[in-house]
Amino acid sequence: LLIVASVAAAALYVVVASRQVTAVHPLPAALTQQTWALGFVLLCAAVLSGGELWPDLTVEGLLLAAVSGVLNYALPFWLYLYALTRMPVARAATYLTLIPVFGVLGSVVVLQERVTWLDLLGGVFVVGALLVDAVAGATADRADRADQPEAEPYRCDVGRAA
Repeated sequence: LLIVASVAAAALYVVVASRQVTAVHPLPAALTQQTWALGFVLLCAAVLSGGELWPDLTVEGLLLAAVSGVLNYALPFWLYLYALTRMPVARAATYLTLIPVFGVLGSVVVLQERVTWLDLLGGVFVVGALLVDAVAGATADRADRADQPEAEPYRCDVGRAA
C-alpha cells in the first residue's frame, strides 16, 4: 500500500508541478519545493523526537546532509521541472518508471546487492518501453511539424504603399 501511495503521490506531483512551471521558472520552483519539504521534515522530526532533533549533530554531518540534499533532491527535481517545460506531462511522467531501475543499480553499486533475473527483466521492459515511447513521440512530433504550413519569411514592407 505504501508503494502504491508513493506512486500516486509522484503522479500527483507531476501534474501539479507541470502547472507550476508554466508560471514559475524551474529553478525557483525547485528551490521553493525543497525549502518547504525541508521545513516539513524538520517539523515532523521535532514533533516525533519531543523537541530534541539531533543532539550529536556535527558540522561535518550537517555539510554531508546539505550536499546529499542538493545532489539527491534539489538537482534532480530542478532538472525534472526543466524537462516539464520542454515536453508533455504524459511523456515526462513515464520517465518516473526509471526510479526503480536506478534504485536497483544503486543497490548493486553501493550496497553490493545481487541482481536477480527478474530485476534484469523488469529493467529491460522499463527501458525498452521508454525507448519505444521516445521513438513514437519523436515520430509524432515530426508528423505534427510536417502537417503545419511553413511560415513565410519575415518581409519588411516599409515605404511600400498598402
